[in-house]
Amino acid sequence: MKNFDKISLIKMVKDREESKLEEKAERLRLLISNITDEYIPMSSLAFQYFEEARLCYYHGAFIATIFMVHLAFEELLRNHYRIIRGQKEKFMSKNKGLINVDEASFLDLIDEAKEDNYITKEEAKELHRLRKLRNRLQHTKDAPPYKTDLKSSWFGQALRIKTQIEKDAEWAIGLLLTTFVAICKRWNGF
Repeated sequence: MKNFDKISLIKMVKDREESKLEEKAERLRLLISNITDEYIPMSSLAFQYFEEARLCYYHGAFIATIFMVHLAFEELLRNHYRIIRGQKEKFMSKNKGLINVDEASFLDLIDEAKEDNYITKEEAKELHRLRKLRNRLQHTKDAPPYKTDLKSSWFGQALRIKTQIEKDAEWAIGLLLTTFVAICKRWNGF
């Protein structure tokens, strides 16, 4: 293992940061173009996930962005049901039967919120798309997240996958910055 002195490490960090400045500036443009100074009501944990999703996207951690956007929405829905119904009241899960809110999957929460008209049909569709995207990335043994071509070079495949993950993360962060905020405001009468 190679040993680096502090000056070499600082230079490596500076070089890396400089090479990524333009990309970060574009991601920052997207992030700040959708946020205002107005108050957006949400639980503390949902807010933490919201902020960390934005931070992941800014730094180019695209898979982490998708996971954090998923967690923000899941916590938003779960916390809403904790408040509306309490933690003990049961609701019907298609896969598990009667469950309480803390046992509910993201699928259960989306379906229940749609059925209760807390989210629109279009919002439910987008949240299911997010859920499936996150599942493909998390459960790769079940279904590879992105198709690969055995005839292509490893580098070519890696570049295509990276590009697709980046597009997926941009879609997910856009969903967070628009739909998440809209749901929070609607639920709180803003």
